[in-house]
Amino acid sequence: MNQGKLRTTQTRRFCAFALNHFLISVVSAPLGLLLFVGWVELLETTEAAWWIAIAFDACLMLAYALAGAWVARKQRWEPPRSIWAALWSLVAPMLVAWAWEALVLVGADLEWVTVSYYALMVAVPLAFPSFLFVLLGLMGGIWWGEGGWEFYLMAFLAGGLPPLLFWLGSLWGTKNRREGEDGTKKDPSLPQKR
Repeated sequence: MNQGKLRTTQTRRFCAFALNHFLISVVSAPLGLLLFVGWVELLETTEAAWWIAIAFDACLMLAYALAGAWVARKQRWEPPRSIWAALWSLVAPMLVAWAWEALVLVGADLEWVTVSYYALMVAVPLAFPSFLFVLLGLMGGIWWGEGGWEFYLMAFLAGGLPPLLFWLGSLWGTKNRREGEDGTKKDPSLPQKR
């Protein structure tokens, strides 16, 4: 039976990332907040609490790559048709994340404290892995320097890592989509049954 093949558009890629980003955040935020409460208590007694929180955030970031691969394979995505299409499918979600971060940071600088505060609070359930990434950096003092440029680098990475990992996962998923239902690899140069 011949099924019509849906073309993999930039809109579909962006919406798939946004939906998976939302799901990962909504599922992980309650667990992360419970972990954080225990983490603060553990922090007073042991250094292992830092490694627990870092490992939790690393697992959340890895979930983006796995989600990208799963969506690309399940929805039978095609690889991007050009380098510009590939770059745009990566950069579009990054721009949205960086615009949100700019709202928080610029709002704080311009004394729009209410706008900045609410934008930051909405980021907890909607972008929890990135929020936790920034929070761990601030609390650990890993990125904080005298000039503060390290904080902006950390914010840049927090907005860029989830789309990058989802994008890399989706490229891997489109590559592995060529496997047949029986698990054998299909040669793309051979004519396919219609």
